[in-house]
Amino acid sequence: AEGIETQEQWSMLLADGCEYGQGFLFSRPLSGARIPEYIRRSHLSLVDWESAAN
Repeated sequence: AEGIETQEQWSMLLADGCEYGQGFLFSRPLSGARIPEYIRRSHLSLVDWESAAN
């Protein structure tokens, strides 16, 4: 899902089976150079973007 801005929106999407999302709830836009540091600090893992898109 795209454009997630509130925890309520994210909770509803999770309840509907959504596994991936993006939006201001998670982060404001970042430059490509800042993404690896954001991932490290957030303890997130990289996903297989091709699989996620399907």
